[in-house]
Amino acid sequence: MAAEGEIRVGIAWDGRDVESVEIDSTRPHVVGRVLAGQHVRAAAKTVPLLFSICRRSQSVASALACASAQGMESTADQILAHARVVTKELVEEYSWRALIDWPRALGEPANPRALADIRRALEAAGDETSASARALVEQHVLGIAVERFLAQDRQGFEEWLRRGDTPAARLLAGPLCAQPTLGAREVALMPCLRRDALLRDVGAAVGADESFARTPQWNGQPAETGALARRCEDSLVAALVERFGRGPLARFAARLRELAALLLATTTTAVGGMTLGSHRGLGWVENARGLLVHYVAVNGERIETYRIVAPTEWNFHPRGALARGLERIAAQSESELKRCAMLLVQSLDPCVEANVEIRRA
Repeated sequence: MAAEGEIRVGIAWDGRDVESVEIDSTRPHVVGRVLAGQHVRAAAKTVPLLFSICRRSQSVASALACASAQGMESTADQILAHARVVTKELVEEYSWRALIDWPRALGEPANPRALADIRRALEAAGDETSASARALVEQHVLGIAVERFLAQDRQGFEEWLRRGDTPAARLLAGPLCAQPTLGAREVALMPCLRRDALLRDVGAAVGADESFARTPQWNGQPAETGALARRCEDSLVAALVERFGRGPLARFAARLRELAALLLATTTTAVGGMTLGSHRGLGWVENARGLLVHYVAVNGERIETYRIVAPTEWNFHPRGALARGLERIAAQSESELKRCAMLLVQSLDPCVEANVEIRRA
């Protein structure tokens, strides 16, 4: 049984401008129903079976939440082990996008062999990301060494785009650079430096109201989570945001910069647990799509409440980053609008399929 569903994006278009946007998620929130009344140890076996995407980060968030709800604080070694698991998943997820999804968006053949090689290299590396995985990403995704990629300023990045050595470079140089401000809107970015305050607020909200998990907010407003929020102070990402706004170009660049930094071990994957009081706890992970939160309340050794706030619910909020970005699109044809909408969707990378439907306003 997988907790899948889809994101439905409805766009009303007058032949030039987008008149309105409706976003609806059919993702079934089944985890709470499945685990209610179960022994807390059941979560470790059940959660991985419910998710086909980001399974490892879901498992890590679950383990940390269950431990926190039982008043058990994870050791530094346990946190490090969890972070390494999520880092490898993140490298794999980013590589999948760059080698499978992005080439397809360009009409080019995907490269499943390179992805399989990266997966094998990561698996063989044990607890660490391997030099072999790094070399493969340099060859097939970046086209240059990770150190050189991270050293680029905006001028160097634009030269990398012009060379177009990999599908990642060609995607950013082609459709995105043709419309560099596509879908850029000032939706608040998820705070990283004030994460404890955010998590306590999220924990209180999702514990009190199950519907919060479907339409989460921070300070009463939707927020964007993911690589752009995490890398917003990266010099290149900041320069792109200043010039073109918070749109797909900056998001894709942030993802590639984070991938390079993880392979060079100049950044770490953030994971953690938090006790919220008697018999309640959170587990959280910054995964490929953004902040993932599991909330657990226990009664003795039995699960009383289990809820998940996923990154997709933040980024595909009815008034969130996708909706706001789509509102600014002007298109001369339905096919152009569909292409722009799918680029925006890809830049926010939902964990389920997204279907875009356009109707005349």
